[in-house]
Amino acid sequence: MGKLRNWVVMLLALSGPLMGQPAYQDAILAIVNNQVITAFDVRRETALAERELAGTLTGEELKAKVIALREQAIRALIEQELIFAEFNARGAKVPEALVQERLNEIVSKQAGGNRARFEDALASQQSGLAEFEQKLRKSLAVELMRDEFVRRRVRVSPSDLLAYYQANPDKFNRPGRYRLEAIVVNKADGDAEAVQKKLQEVQRRLREGEEFAAVARALSDDRSGQRGGDLGWYDAANPPRREFAAAVQGLKAGAVAEALDLKEAIYVLRLAEQTDQTTVPFAEARSAIESFLYGSKARQVESAWMEELRQKYQVRLMQ
Repeated sequence: MGKLRNWVVMLLALSGPLMGQPAYQDAILAIVNNQVITAFDVRRETALAERELAGTLTGEELKAKVIALREQAIRALIEQELIFAEFNARGAKVPEALVQERLNEIVSKQAGGNRARFEDALASQQSGLAEFEQKLRKSLAVELMRDEFVRRRVRVSPSDLLAYYQANPDKFNRPGRYRLEAIVVNKADGDAEAVQKKLQEVQRRLREGEEFAAVARALSDDRSGQRGGDLGWYDAANPPRREFAAAVQGLKAGAVAEALDLKEAIYVLRLAEQTDQTTVPFAEARSAIESFLYGSKARQVESAWMEELRQKYQVRLMQ
């Protein structure tokens, strides 16, 4: 499949991020059992996603994402044609009732059930209802074949679930959590003497037994001071800042850490609450394990099936 990437890279260089130049849209990328896949077919599959990428990424990052997107689209189109070739070879037909049912669902969703408005939208895209139904019929044929040759052949037993759970204990650890409170003394004004004076005032009031929340409301320079300094709950494995985690490490709930002097401010942190790491019970993890194992097995089954179809039907990647 290295040729696929070569084609995608070449097309990207020729036509820019959104492949908008018509001269290259009819370039033939592959022929599958006499069915042609063109650059236009790929453009149609990826255009929306490419526009979304272009709105958030630029330069080499955008280029890499677009290449990956187009490569994925070409693979998917080749697989679709292979599956459809097998569908036709078996003399299978998509029930017309299913086609019309799915078409009605699409019209309802995209045009509020108004068939005329839906056909007008197709016309604006230089298409028509007959062409749309033909593509829909092919899509349903592929869906039916995947259901028959992939989904129905995948089995995940209760023993598979339990075996995976027992073999991967680290995947089911629920990290400990902790809640932090902070009194923040900003250094923004650059007056070191004023900063130290305010810090000393904070420490004095805490030593004298005043509640941490009250001191935070009175003296903290951070908006969290309005909440008594509450910074919220965090997973032990994902602290708001590494420095905060290090400052409260080893403390018991309710303890106040030594003042943490950072570039922008001095933080007086209190470990308000904490919970220990726990293990997610099997009953709770079961659904996620089943989804994971089913997906993994389905990919294996489909990969083997695709290889069979590639041996059966000719796939030509154009030079």
